[in-house]
Amino acid sequence: LCFVFFFFQAEDGIRDYDVTGVQTCALPICRDQELNQLNTLWQQMLEGQKSARTVLVSAEAGIGKSRIVASLKASVESAGYRTVECACSAYYVNSSLHPIIGAMESALGFFRDTTAQAKWDKLRQLLDRLDIYPDETIYLLAILLSVVPPADVNRLEMSPTDQRELTLQALRQLLLEMARKNPTLFIIEDLHWSDPTTLEFLEGLTAKIGRAHV
Repeated sequence: LCFVFFFFQAEDGIRDYDVTGVQTCALPICRDQELNQLNTLWQQMLEGQKSARTVLVSAEAGIGKSRIVASLKASVESAGYRTVECACSAYYVNSSLHPIIGAMESALGFFRDTTAQAKWDKLRQLLDRLDIYPDETIYLLAILLSVVPPADVNRLEMSPTDQRELTLQALRQLLLEMARKNPTLFIIEDLHWSDPTTLEFLEGLTAKIGRAHV
């Protein structure tokens, strides 16, 4: 089960994010109603009334988007479910997949003093727990996270275009497998500052969860 939640600041009124199957939720001044609506959608998914959901929330700055997402996240985590939170930034609009990379590094416990071998081991352990075994997947994710593979790991030879597409596929698989293990709330904040590759990742993700019965 995967509940994907996007929200961003609208500069000129409400903006729609054009992805098939995305439910758009425009925030009024009364925020409790919208929070209740999001909690209801989450509960419907848990109970099997709805498949995986994608919700987009847009509003002007200062109207309460951060408060709503914090409340929803706290509710989900208190019930024992997983949350994955990414944040786009105006400083990284030209840095491919920056919010996704940041979320992964945080989840994996990567720090400045974490060695390359320790990072590789953490990534391998995560994929093993999720029953993701292809060596290609760990190699692609390691390269994305700037982790140098061990010397005994075969390097993959592929074009930059193929590597990009396969990396996006690996990221989508990672999130969907996480959701199969434990219902997951995936949050990406400040979507209006997202880089093009992150948007491409999200478009592919929403298409997949729209078809997946997870």
